Amino acid sequence: MVIIMSLYGAVEVSVTTGQWSNVLFIWLHNIPFNFIMALPLQLIVAGPLVRKVFRTVFPEGKVLA
Repeated sequence: MVIIMSLYGAVEVSVTTGQWSNVLFIWLHNIPFNFIMALPLQLIVAGPLVRKVFRTVFPEGKVLA
């Protein structure tokens, strides 16, 4: 996800500015910044939230396999 969204951001900047020669540099520059933001967000916010919603919908021991 980080790699694809970094590429999307690089292409979007290149479309806006018209400088297509910098796409690779912008893409490689964005990957670490997006990773730094995405990993803590996943571990601290999204993961626990999804677990809570999933356990609310499917309580442990109540769903038959």
